[in-house]
Amino acid sequence: MIRQAFIMVFLLKGVVFGQPKIFAEDELVAVIKNFHPVARQAELDVKIAGADVIRSRAGFDPVLTGDNAGKEVGGLTYYNNRQVQLKLPVWYGIDLVAGHEKVTGERNNPDQTPGVMEYLGFSVPLLQNLAMDKRRADLKQARIFRELSEIEQKVVINNLVRDALDAYWSWWKAYEQAQLTKLALKNAEQRFAMIRSGVVVGERAAIDTVEAATQLQTLSIRLLEVESTLIQERINLSSFLWSADGRQYELPETVTPQQWASANTFSMEALLTTVNEHPELVAYMPKLQ
Repeated sequence: MIRQAFIMVFLLKGVVFGQPKIFAEDELVAVIKNFHPVARQAELDVKIAGADVIRSRAGFDPVLTGDNAGKEVGGLTYYNNRQVQLKLPVWYGIDLVAGHEKVTGERNNPDQTPGVMEYLGFSVPLLQNLAMDKRRADLKQARIFRELSEIEQKVVINNLVRDALDAYWSWWKAYEQAQLTKLALKNAEQRFAMIRSGVVVGERAAIDTVEAATQLQTLSIRLLEVESTLIQERINLSSFLWSADGRQYELPETVTPQQWASANTFSMEALLTTVNEHPELVAYMPKLQ
């Protein structure tokens, strides 16, 4: 929660105490996982699958039923039939049944025996649903779908983070190109000023200023091009940024990417180890089930 609060302060303010804010790679991943609508939808699908499991478990809940039927005419009780039954579904399609039945009256149905009867027993499917009854199948299927939803959630977030990181490092490349171009332009301005001073004092020929001015103009045009690319890449990255209240956020110009030296790196051995754990491969197991 503290980290999420820090990220939200960054998103809302952009600049802390007037200093440029560095937007790191791990902060981007945290924003994607917590606030992006696609990630939230994937999380909602997992919750829906979990609710289906709870609904399927309801097939094993005990059921209490009751019935009271009677008829009385002219003070004569024709019949009065009261029934209470408790059914407890268990695994393998077996139902435990306990009940209480009371039949009274002067003109009962001949098929019913007057008096009180209490019973306790169970029902077992001999042929139908013996291998797999519906409620067990529903519960197993719901659990598999929940597992599949959790895996698919990882797939969705992985793809989303991949696209976001691609946009992030494209923004980083454009930013670095802009910084290098600004540095080159500054050096060209200093060189032009130095050559012009040399021409004034007679140390250099006036033709030398033409070459320096051409280089300065070329770098100025180049800076406009890279700054245009930087704006485009920043807008592209902003399409992945959302706030906690579901509104899209535009990355301020004062925010800068992290340095390459602080980027997360991993070895090829670690990559090969995690290949078998990739959610798109793991997803085939619940699909087969």
